Order: sequence, then structure tokens, then C-alpha cells
Amino acid sequence: MRAGRWTGTVAVLALASAAVSGCSSAAKPAATPAPALHLNAAQSSALAVVDDYERSSAAVKSGQPKKADPAGLTAYVLNGQVRSRIQGSGGIGAPLGCGAASGKAVVDGAIVGTPVAHGSGMAVPVSLYVGTRSAARLTVDTDAAGLVTDFSCGPATDPGVPGSATVVGYYGGAAAAFGGASADATLARLRQQYLTPAFASFSRPELDGDQTTCDEDGSIPYWHAVYAPGRTGTGAQWYFWPGGNNQVLMSVAVDRSAPKVDWVYCVGQLAPLLPPASYSDDQVQSYAGDLFDSYAYLLALKPYGADTSPIAGYFTTPAAYRAALASTGAEPLECAATPAGSIDPDSVQVSGMTAVVKLVANPTAHALTPGEHALGHPVVALDLRTMKIASLTCA
Repeated sequence: MRAGRWTGTVAVLALASAAVSGCSSAAKPAATPAPALHLNAAQSSALAVVDDYERSSAAVKSGQPKKADPAGLTAYVLNGQVRSRIQGSGGIGAPLGCGAASGKAVVDGAIVGTPVAHGSGMAVPVSLYVGTRSAARLTVDTDAAGLVTDFSCGPATDPGVPGSATVVGYYGGAAAAFGGASADATLARLRQQYLTPAFASFSRPELDGDQTTCDEDGSIPYWHAVYAPGRTGTGAQWYFWPGGNNQVLMSVAVDRSAPKVDWVYCVGQLAPLLPPASYSDDQVQSYAGDLFDSYAYLLALKPYGADTSPIAGYFTTPAAYRAALASTGAEPLECAATPAGSIDPDSVQVSGMTAVVKLVANPTAHALTPGEHALGHPVVALDLRTMKIASLTCA
């Protein structure tokens, strides 16, 4: 499962929902964990407490035990007393369900809004949904550090952010259909209604997961999304970890001129740039692999409007980036004539403050198997003083 490296303990939603699945292969360990990237601390904490509640709802809905979460809420709440109040004494309607659920009708969707100043901290508005029905408005209060201190409930209100109707219609509809006899037919109808015709035909090489929910069968028991204006430079984009078989950071872009999903990026973002520090050779190798693998996915979405330019920030200079673009083949930076399904690190050699990482551009979403041939062999010279790319050539 290629996306396993981007899993996190918080479930964040975006214009696309669910967890990515693909060919079964051993996932490389990430150089650093990536919880709640691109989100500020108050939003991350709101997402954490909503995720904890919705996993309980999903257990009621599916009849399966609540998904384990070793990290729990410790990193997102002020103290144990607040955590106890948030988790309550059971029951799917309260506390964070705001009394809006009962029986099998669980709160299975949430849109986390933009935090606003509140006292010495922040208040984060959260719109709760039962399927596609607006159920309640939850407000999560945090301190200046973003740790949850309190919460309150109010009447259901429209979140008032671009693309929210599409998110609720598609992912709320998918969550409502979860486990039902007509779930497959419902998902097919939702795809026709909410995906742009171009993206509806998108697929990754030998990736078994649904391109919108990033799950093997497309099903999701719950979702939660946060709108991220101005963070991507591309349309109305959202980030989330939907609650499918995995919890994977994803991002989704919605067409501003029509209620349609333009594209879904199942890994959510490029691997985060590492700060300069002392890393092992294995960590450096893994970092380069994560970065180029996530870039390969983003590049595959470029025809649908995804912006690949953020990769420029991972180079030491604009000139180094331009040189790499001009010398690495028809698929920029991949050393390939056709799009790579994945990119794996092959070896690393460190000399002084430079690490040379050799990579393999694969035609599939997994590493090469007997009989398969590489598309190309990128070679990255990484400046360890900045953890940025000094040069990129093709072997």
C-alpha cells in the first residue's frame, strides 16, 4: 500500500475523502511523521477531537470496534480533564455529536472552518453532518498554543466556504451509503454527479484504490475536511484524513465555476522539507524517496489542474531547479518518457555535506517486480546543510 507512509493519527478531510490503497508492498518508513501538515495548531486540534468522536460513531455504524489510536488526544488537549469531557461517557449523540445523532444515524461528517481569535486563544467553528444533512454547529476553543480547552454546541449553520456543498454532497453521500446494499450504485451516481468528466477517467498505474476516496472499494464510514484557502494556489482546495481503511492526508480541488471535483491528491502534499539536522543515511534516503514519490503523484495530476511548482522550493537555488527541469526527460524530474507510477530510493552515499541518492522511477505504484523495467534512474545530490537539492541528473 503505497500511501502508508503518509498515515497520521488525526483524520483530516478535504474535497476528496478516504484512505489511499494500491498494490501491496512494504511501505518505507517516513523520515518524520506528518500529522496535520499545512494546518495551524488550532485546526489540527479541532480535527483531532472530531476524529476521535467520529471513530466512535463509525464503530456504531459498522459494528466494528473503534479504530485504535495510540497517540490519542494527549497532544491536542490541555489536560486529562478536558479529554474526559470531550470523550464523555459514551453515546453517539454527545458530547461532540452535539446531541444530533441517535441509533444508527451517526454524525459522520464535519467541515472544520477557519479559526478566529477568542480571548487569549482561538475558536474553531465545525459544521457537523449526518450524511448530507446539516446536523449541528460545534465550536472548539483552544489556548494560544492550539490546545483544546473547551467546546460548545449550537444550531446547524452553513459553513460558508467555497466548495462545501460539493464536499458534503459527495463525501456525505458516500458516508451515508456506507455498508448499504446499494452502496456501489450510489457511489457510481455520486461520481457522475460530482466529478469533472476529465478527472472521472483518471487512474494511477496499477493503483487499486478509488481515485476520490483513496480506498480500495471506495467506501468511507465517516469524513472530516478543512478548507485551506491560499495555501495551495489552486482553486478551492481542502485537506483531510477520511476514515476509510487507513487515515491518509489527502487534498482535493473543487472547480470554482461548477460544483465538481477537479482532482484528488491521495497523499495530500509533497513530503515535508526536513530542517537541517543530523540524520542517518537511511533517513536521508527515505526522505528523498518520499519527496519524489509524492511528486510523481502530483505530476500525474497536472493535466487536471494540479500545481507542481512547489517542488521548486526543495532546490537550493532557482537555477538548480531550472537545470533539473531542462535535463531530466519528458516527465520533468522523473528521468522518464512516460509518467512514473512511483519512485523508490535505491542507495545513498554521503561525502562531507553532500548525500547522493539514487532513485528508480517505476511504471507501477509499487517497486519493480521480476520482469518489470524501470522508466528511469534519477540521481539527487542533496546539500545536507540545507536539506535541499543541489542538482538532479539522470543515470
